[in-house]
Amino acid sequence: LHDGAVHAFDLPALARHAAQKPSYEASGRGTITLVHHPGLTLLLVALRKGSAMNEHKSPHAATVVVIEGRISFRPVEGS
Repeated sequence: LHDGAVHAFDLPALARHAAQKPSYEASGRGTITLVHHPGLTLLLVALRKGSAMNEHKSPHAATVVVIEGRISFRPVEGS
């Protein structure tokens, strides 16, 4: 991405792979880092139905793309 190269990802296949990781079985969440450069990290996160991600901070903006299912965001109290 920073090097001018074009990157293509088979997101549904990668999501299936993330859902087979031991972390997915244990916590309902499997993660794969697709790109990691200064100022940009691209993660694929597979969440089991009913799972949640705890509040956390990131030094960068976030974009969410839902491949399958639904996701809900809740505002943090006091924000």
